[in-house]
Amino acid sequence: MVGRSRCRDARNGQLGDGSLTLRPAPVSVSGLSNVRAIAAGTQHSLALMADGAVRAWGYNGYGHLGDGTFTDRPAPVTVTGLSHVTAIAPGAYHNLVIQKSARCFAVRIFGFRIYICTG
Repeated sequence: MVGRSRCRDARNGQLGDGSLTLRPAPVSVSGLSNVRAIAAGTQHSLALMADGAVRAWGYNGYGHLGDGTFTDRPAPVTVTGLSHVTAIAPGAYHNLVIQKSARCFAVRIFGFRIYICTG
């Protein structure tokens, strides 16, 4: 991605500039460079880094920022346990990522528990 990552909402830190201050215009997200992709969920955002790591910020009430806490993050934190990620897809309170290993691709889901019923 060429250029800077910019956001403008801050209720739960989803602005990403390290504050909870509402801004009338977009501001740069703190500490991001070499971003391959960026995507927003309901009240949080994800950034896929060029090295295959994932950074997250914003509301974290369901642990969906993937940093092992339920603490809202007003600036990007690294999602733990992920590497070689090739795609990100944030949902309302969960996230999906695709990881590439030497032999296959894997889909990982983290955040709010999702229950699927069939039948």
